[in-house]
Amino acid sequence: MTNRHQPHVLVLPEDDANRQIANGFLMGLDQPTLKQIQVLPPAGGWKAVLHEFESNHVVGMDRYSGRYMVLLIDFDGQAGRLNVVKQKIPQHLQERVFFLGWGHNLLRHNEVEIERLRRHVRPILFRAT
Repeated sequence: MTNRHQPHVLVLPEDDANRQIANGFLMGLDQPTLKQIQVLPPAGGWKAVLHEFESNHVVGMDRYSGRYMVLLIDFDGQAGRLNVVKQKIPQHLQERVFFLGWGHNLLRHNEVEIERLRRHVRPILFRAT
């Protein structure tokens, strides 16, 4: 990662499958952009993602106003899990934290999250040079 004071994105995957999806996405980015995004090691479950975020990333997000987080979580068909996840994010950080899940019709929230992600993160990853 380059200068932490510049806008950047951290991706926190639940498991190795989600890590591989994120890394596959990175393969399509150019070299300078890769310095602005980092895929973290898998947390080991959706509750572990929340714990990792609360324990290790809230302080960093407070310190670096250009930091964005993408939490990759399998919602496993549990519609209420999204509400649990959202409640764990401090109010002042909610515009910079995004939740994405995979593979179930109950995950229609992804459409809204992806649009939010595009608005905030696209300028970081796809700057005009």
